[in-house]
Amino acid sequence: PAELTDREIEELQTKAKNIYDLLGCEVYGRVDFRYDGEEFYFLEVNTLPGLTPLSLTPMAAKAAGYSFQEMLLRVVELSQIKHRSQTERNKNYR
Repeated sequence: PAELTDREIEELQTKAKNIYDLLGCEVYGRVDFRYDGEEFYFLEVNTLPGLTPLSLTPMAAKAAGYSFQEMLLRVVELSQIKHRSQTERNKNYR
């Protein structure tokens, strides 16, 4: 993880979540920024980031206290919930 102050972390997390939500992303993804020591600059949203143990998303999960296996299980669980919800909505439109 980057060496940031609590205020910088909160600012970055808020910006990342707002961008993620604004673009309609769901389940998981990675929002990338650059930081020049004063301001964060949004780069991109990766909606299908790498999932090898050496990729950035698993590293971020590990820093947040989740094992690689726990992260993968959570992605599958959230995907199943999303799929069931969509299936139910589709039944209502038939």
